[in-house]
Amino acid sequence: MTAHVDVLVDPHDDVATTRAIHRLATEQSRVLAVSVAPDERTVPAVVWAILRALGKRTDKLPDKTQPDWHQAKSWLRAHLINELIVLRAQHLKPAFQQALTDLAEQTSSRMTLVYSGPGSTHRQATITLDQLLERPRTTPEPEPRSSPWPRIPRSHPWRLRYDCAQMLNRDAFRRVDSLLFATYNTLDRWLGTHRRHAPEELWRAVSVMRIAHDPNQRHLRHCATTVLLQSRGITTLAPTRRPFTPGTPTAAEIDDALAHTNGPHAGYALTEKLTGLPDALLGLILGDQVTDISIIGCAVAERARPVLRILYTGNSPVLRKPPEPP
Repeated sequence: MTAHVDVLVDPHDDVATTRAIHRLATEQSRVLAVSVAPDERTVPAVVWAILRALGKRTDKLPDKTQPDWHQAKSWLRAHLINELIVLRAQHLKPAFQQALTDLAEQTSSRMTLVYSGPGSTHRQATITLDQLLERPRTTPEPEPRSSPWPRIPRSHPWRLRYDCAQMLNRDAFRRVDSLLFATYNTLDRWLGTHRRHAPEELWRAVSVMRIAHDPNQRHLRHCATTVLLQSRGITTLAPTRRPFTPGTPTAAEIDDALAHTNGPHAGYALTEKLTGLPDALLGLILGDQVTDISIIGCAVAERARPVLRILYTGNSPVLRKPPEPP
C-alpha cells in the first residue's frame, strides 16, 4: 500500500500556520509535527528531527551512535503515530522525501509536506491549512498484545501446573506455562548471581517476583517462586519485612524514560523508578516479563507505555543500564 501524501503550500511562511499545526499536534496524540531546519542535510539529522519531535533528547543518545530510519520507525510505532506533518519540507533532499514517504507507508501514517516561503509557489498544493486542521481524525485504541489472564485453579504450588494442563485449553495453558517458567527462571538467575545473599535481599527479590496486577497471574508467580525455593531447600524468608509494592513514577520520571532513544535504556529507566530494584535484578528481567501494560506484573501508566511497546519480547534480557552522562 502506498502512503497518502498531501502537499500544503505556505508562500508567505506565515508563523500562524506553524503555530496552528503545532497546536494540532499537541491536541491530537496520534499527529506528529516535525520541523526540518536548513542545515539538516544528512540522514541522522532528519531522523533526529523526528525523534526530537517525539520528546527524545540528545543527552539520552548512546555514545558513538547515530539515529537511523529503523529507530524512527520503531518509535513512531511505539507512540502510535498515524499522521506525520513535515514543516519546511523545501529543505529536504529528494531522496529524503522518498525515505519519509516510505517511513509513512511502513508505519501506516498519512503524511503532509508543508512547503514555506516564496520559493514554494511552484509546488502543486493538494490541501489547504483549514482542510488539514479540520480533517476528521479517529483515535483507535492500540491493539493489545496481551489478553486477560485465564482463570486458574488455586492448587498447591507443586500441583498447579498439572491441574492447569488438565483444565485449560492449549493456548491458555501455553501462557500459564510460559509465565511459570519466566518467573522461575528470573528468580533462579538472581539466586545464581547472589549465592551469598542476605535474608532481606532474598525476601525483596521473591516479593518482587510475586507481584502482579491480575490475581490469576499473582497466584502463578507465587507458585513458581515457592516451587523454586522449596526445591533449593529454602523454607524461611523474612516475614517481618513488608512485601514489595510498586511505585508510581512521576511525570518528570516518565519524561526522562521517554527521552531515551535506546529502547533497553528507556525500559531500564522506567523500571528502576517503578520498582526501585538494583541493577543486579533489573538486568535479569526477560522479555517474557513485559506485556503491553506491565513490567514484571507492575502496571505501567498509559503515557509511559510507548516504552513497553518498543521493548523486544523474547527469552532474553531487555533492560540495559544507560551509560553515565559525561
